[in-house]
Amino acid sequence: MKGWNASVSALVFLTGLLASGCMTLGRPFATGLVPNITAGKTTKADIERTFGPPYRTGVDTGEEMWTYLQYHLSVFGDQRTTDLVIHFKADGTVKSYAYNTNVPENRLGAPSSPPSGGGKATPLN
Repeated sequence: MKGWNASVSALVFLTGLLASGCMTLGRPFATGLVPNITAGKTTKADIERTFGPPYRTGVDTGEEMWTYLQYHLSVFGDQRTTDLVIHFKADGTVKSYAYNTNVPENRLGAPSSPPSGGGKATPLN
């Protein structure tokens, strides 16, 4: 009976996804403040205060990493994806980060690219 319930739930989810044609993952974060991250200086507390809690956390080669993402996936239209992955050193400061987007208004250095929501619009550090 338990397997049947999981199958029905999956079927209902997939039917809804196909009917709507789109799905959103993650949550908005202040993309305009990404350039303010400084390796060796910006702390976990700075990151969380600026971008909010991470969408997911993990470990890469023994070092903590946080991921922020906002994906809007559509069966019938454009895919809009923006993500920020931050690697931390053992002392809690940023070791490195990677920022990727295909959303023109979220590109770093784009004219008038204000924070897209989420997190407070305060400078880091």
